[in-house]
Amino acid sequence: MTFLALHRGRQTSLASDRLWLCEDDVSRAADASALLQRLEQHWATCEAEHQQALEQARAAGHAQGRAQALAEVAPRLIDAWDQASRSAQADVQALRAMVSALAVRVTERLAQDLAPADVVGALARRASEEFLHPDVAQAVRERMGSPSTSTVFDVRADAALGPLDCVFETPSGTLLAGLRDQLSEVMRGWRDER
Repeated sequence: MTFLALHRGRQTSLASDRLWLCEDDVSRAADASALLQRLEQHWATCEAEHQQALEQARAAGHAQGRAQALAEVAPRLIDAWDQASRSAQADVQALRAMVSALAVRVTERLAQDLAPADVVGALARRASEEFLHPDVAQAVRERMGSPSTSTVFDVRADAALGPLDCVFETPSGTLLAGLRDQLSEVMRGWRDER
């Protein structure tokens, strides 16, 4: 059987099995062809709108899913970051303490290789430094340097003390000024600064 194609579109076609058409059939075929063209245009418009709505729905779904995921994950991330920060701060404090302890040990070792009399003498001079108001400092220097008061303190031996220990006895109490005591004060100062 043979068909005569009256209309061909992307989605539709119109054909007749008659090879000759009368005038009314040609008019009806033209109307049907125009109707099919409008139908194809309407279908293309609907398809474009459908694709646009689909893309908008996907974008909205993605945005909503992302917002929901962030809302669920954000508190856990903040907690993890906070915990990591606290851990890092604790590590820094531990490292500072280890470096401080190492510095004290190195200083103690180096001091053992020095002459104990020189080290303790320097510690005693440092511990006996006086800090006064400028108005009285000169007068005190002159009095302490006078022949009648040339001995500011008395040095006595004590077998209970170590080679690098230094103790001052004053009317208001005892002052420990040995190397280990001085280094302990330095360490305490470092800890207080943090």
